[in-house]
This record gives sequence, C-alpha cells and structure tokens, in this order.
Amino acid sequence: QLRRLSEALRGLRWMPLAEASVSAMLQAHLRLSLRERCAGRFESCVMERQLDWIDASVLPWVSAALESGADQWRARDLLTAASAPLKQWRARLRFFFMQSLAGMRIAELFDILVDFPDSTPALDDLHACLHHTHQHADIVQGLGEALEKRLLKPGAETHQILEVYIGMIRALRRLD
Repeated sequence: QLRRLSEALRGLRWMPLAEASVSAMLQAHLRLSLRERCAGRFESCVMERQLDWIDASVLPWVSAALESGADQWRARDLLTAASAPLKQWRARLRFFFMQSLAGMRIAELFDILVDFPDSTPALDDLHACLHHTHQHADIVQGLGEALEKRLLKPGAETHQILEVYIGMIRALRRLD
C-alpha cells in the first residue's frame, strides 16, 4: 500500500509536497525514539547503535515510501546501491539524529558531569555529535543555566561546589 501511495503521489507530481510531511514525521519519530531509548542513560554509548538502527529500519522504509520501484533490500544492500536522493535522506536523518542527541545530552549535561567518570560514554557520544553539529554555543548556554539553577544556590556548601567544579573540569577536558 505504501508503494501504491508513493506511485500515486509521484504520478500527481505531489511527491515534493509529501517529502516535507515525511521528513517532519520521521523527525518526530526519531526524537521520540531517542528519548525512549537513550534519555538518562549515560553508562553506554548509544550513537553508533542508533545510527545503525536508522540504516537498518528507517532507511528501507524511506526507500519504499519515496523511491519508485524500490525493492525490499536488506539494509546493507540498500546502502551500497542507494540512489543520490536516498543518500541525501540518509545524511539528513543522521544529521538530525546527531543534532537531537546532542541537544538531549546538553540538556542532561549537569547530570552527566556530576556522574563522571561513570558517564564517560555519554560524553563520548556528545563529543562525536558536536564534531558534526557544532552546537558548542548551546553547551555554554545550557551549562551556565544549569550551574546557576542547580549548583549556585544559597545554602550549598562550599566544599560540595568545589567538588562538583573539579569533577566538571575533568569531564569537560574529555569532552574537549
């Protein structure tokens, strides 16, 4: 049915209109999947596993939905014989995923830094994402807000603040 729908949309020359909707739907699905699978889990790297999931599960669906005559190939075959538009979709989905993962990890950064060194895999994921997405300014802003809201409070003991700062310096060195 998906194939018939995509052929009908292509025949009506509505596929460019449908692509925007497909993209928005995929982004919402990836964001939800990312939150369900990765939020608050700092003890293991998730980026490569999730990117493999995109290649194995999401790309074949995109191929079937948007490309005419697309067969049900295995993910490995799909990537080697992919058309230019499918390669663009792959790059777009991977970038969006890395941007979303970086955004989620930046929002969790204070907790990640407090849990260091147990949270090293989450820092490694964030480092890899930042290499592609360049969201460094978001880290500065988010961490500053988190420190002000969660650490620099009246009644917080000086030695606790210093311990957190020392741990943060070690963790941020790894991130940098």
